[in-house]
Amino acid sequence: ALGYQGKVKQAINELEKIISTKRTEWYILQDLANFYSSLNQLEQAISFSCRAALASGEYKTKVTLYMNIAQLSLDTGNIEIAVRNIELSKAIREQEGWKIKQDLQQLDSQIYQELEKSQKTVELESKNINYLLKLCQKDWEKQAYFNLPQQSGIINYLPQDKSHGFVITDDGKRIFFLQKDLPPYLRKEKLKVDFNLEKNWDRKQQKISFKAVNFSACF
Repeated sequence: ALGYQGKVKQAINELEKIISTKRTEWYILQDLANFYSSLNQLEQAISFSCRAALASGEYKTKVTLYMNIAQLSLDTGNIEIAVRNIELSKAIREQEGWKIKQDLQQLDSQIYQELEKSQKTVELESKNINYLLKLCQKDWEKQAYFNLPQQSGIINYLPQDKSHGFVITDDGKRIFFLQKDLPPYLRKEKLKVDFNLEKNWDRKQQKISFKAVNFSACF
């Protein structure tokens, strides 16, 4: 078991190096989540699963990922998130005419049993995929970055002809970000924002640094 754990930790280190130095495909984030899950580090597993869900990629290809998020959410007591993600996974399979697999049926049954026990309710206005994606996206955003350092600061540099920008933190540090990570309603210089810090490879300095992600308005 120790040998297996050692190999998994080595794989985690290698994948984390990849995601901090290169453009990250969603399935690499999913692999990281699976490795953390195998070590029973469920919070890390949820974080990377949700980041995989938010990364670019066709939702149809992520149908098993959504099921994994439902399972992890069930395992960590987030029953409402489990319901929304299992419904999304089922809705995609139904739309595509894919079979509802036995493990999905079992998980679905477990989730609804736990929901009943919890005496909570989950309001779903429809089983429409776009509607479910919007609901789940809010969950993913909350879960994806909760374990990363939080900062606030001011949008300092936002050139229209570049793909990046900079934010100045409250304590005066200049932090790089990708403009695609900044929601359109926050794309304004001198605006006060909250954000998380994620490891990033600084090409100019040739070293690991940080970039700002997961922006929200600072009130």
